[in-house]
Amino acid sequence: MSKILMDSRFMRDQKKVEHVLEKIKKIDVCTFSTMDALGSRRLLGVSGQSVAKVFPEAVEVDGMGHHRVDLEALVPVALGYSGTHQGRKEGRKEG
Repeated sequence: MSKILMDSRFMRDQKKVEHVLEKIKKIDVCTFSTMDALGSRRLLGVSGQSVAKVFPEAVEVDGMGHHRVDLEALVPVALGYSGTHQGRKEGRKEG
């Protein structure tokens, strides 16, 4: 994974992403088979179409309509969920 400049001093028009968990739940996570030069293999991934509906910034659609997902762009989404989930977990009282 490459390092990306994420210094808020260089970010314009920042907007907090609301309802992260609800958006994550709309992403179709799946296993699928693919063929490449090494043969057939089974992979884990996400549907580009489902990601585009909730995080269009993370998807590029080429001239043939193929959806390419920038998985690095989804890392902040996962971190946002993790923070939300952790906060709820810590807020619970032990019974």
